[in-house]
Amino acid sequence: LWWSDEDVERLFEGGAAYEKALALREWVKAEGEIIEGMLVSNLAEKQMGLSVSQVRGAVTNAFVNVLNRSLYLGDGEENMLLVPVLDMAAHSIEPNIKANLGRNEMGIPAVIVTAARDVSESE
Repeated sequence: LWWSDEDVERLFEGGAAYEKALALREWVKAEGEIIEGMLVSNLAEKQMGLSVSQVRGAVTNAFVNVLNRSLYLGDGEENMLLVPVLDMAAHSIEPNIKANLGRNEMGIPAVIVTAARDVSESE
């Protein structure tokens, strides 16, 4: 999301990720414009003194953080969750954990994490 349109073209065009990269950029742009509109008017009312480009940068940064730290359970984006710390546990090119929605020992809804394979001590 931080790369210029020219960089995305140069790096991804013709590759498997190209269409997905363009779609993601368009989605973030559309959603970001809605959020920016709400934030800019709200900040102007409070005389916060932030420029539109500062708000746009903050919104893009928020999207980058959410997308980088999100966990998909099953198929489809409707199953996207943000689970604090879990993204740090899944730090391998070859997935080493599985996460599913379930209930803990007390019957409370929870994200259940198990090893997807043998995990070495260095992981």
